[in-house]
Amino acid sequence: MLTALLALSCQIPLPPLSPAESLDGLQDWLVGRWRTSASEQRGWQGLGFDDSKWIQPKQIPMVDNGVVFDHNGGRWPEPPGIQFAFQHFWHPFATQEGKRTFYRRTFAIPADFTACSTYLSVDDTYELYVNGRLLGKGQDLVATIREFPIGPLLRQGNNVLALSATNTGASKGVRSWTDLHLSFPSRPGQPLAWRCSRDPGPRWSEPDAPDARPGKPLSWKVPVILRADEAVRTGIGSAPMWIDRNFGPQEAVYFRLPLYLDGIPSQGNLRISADNGYEVWVNGKLMGQYRGEKPDVVSDVDIQAALHRGANTIGVKATNFGGPASLTVLPSVKLSL
Repeated sequence: MLTALLALSCQIPLPPLSPAESLDGLQDWLVGRWRTSASEQRGWQGLGFDDSKWIQPKQIPMVDNGVVFDHNGGRWPEPPGIQFAFQHFWHPFATQEGKRTFYRRTFAIPADFTACSTYLSVDDTYELYVNGRLLGKGQDLVATIREFPIGPLLRQGNNVLALSATNTGASKGVRSWTDLHLSFPSRPGQPLAWRCSRDPGPRWSEPDAPDARPGKPLSWKVPVILRADEAVRTGIGSAPMWIDRNFGPQEAVYFRLPLYLDGIPSQGNLRISADNGYEVWVNGKLMGQYRGEKPDVVSDVDIQAALHRGANTIGVKATNFGGPASLTVLPSVKLSL
């Protein structure tokens, strides 16, 4: 009964993999985040349930008459799109038709998420729960992938997706991913993750760059959040900052933000305004720059191509040409996990 699957993210290229990571390794990691059981247990849908004795699902091809299908009903195209990281899986020993299988995946949500949806394809019937609440149920989600907005059901910290699936005949499989939209604003009165320096040293925008160099004291410090009368209003939704209030002419200040991404960064954007010029770097790669002198220019820099799962660093070199200085930035990322 298997038909060709439709993929929602087929036009998004697969971003760079983490160092020493292969596509096969990424697929194994994604499937390995799920746990499965062939027997129903009380409370299995909820966040407090102990699934430590559940096992890892098995990654399986979706096959009909010996043909492995993708969303076009043929071979995998090249280069691989992001959807190919998320493969079908099933309980490794549940082969009996008509028997329910059970799956759980726990994931963490930071405070500043803006939206979240889970995508699901199941052969054949299913029930989907978020933090113990039934979100949807049905059958024959084979020829399509259904979106379930789950943002209102999430809480800061750990959350759990729970799924039951039943194979009624022929092929079987579950395919699912969650798109989590994150933003990282700077706000007055809250701890800042950004650091800044006038003397950053080499490789300052790379994830493993040191905070100190031999023979020199610690050169990175927490930026100062500027008052409304000290910076141009940009409407970015993040507070302006600078290294201090000693604004020097022709001065370059370097900023960096460490980001650990526990998923695949399928989108990445940096909304930025600087008084006056800037360069945007991500993991040592120059992604955009502005060399004008207008302090109220707001730009969006696409940074997705340089992001990867694991440790990342966003860096900004901001240059003041004279007078007051400020940098306003709002990074945002869509994680597929």
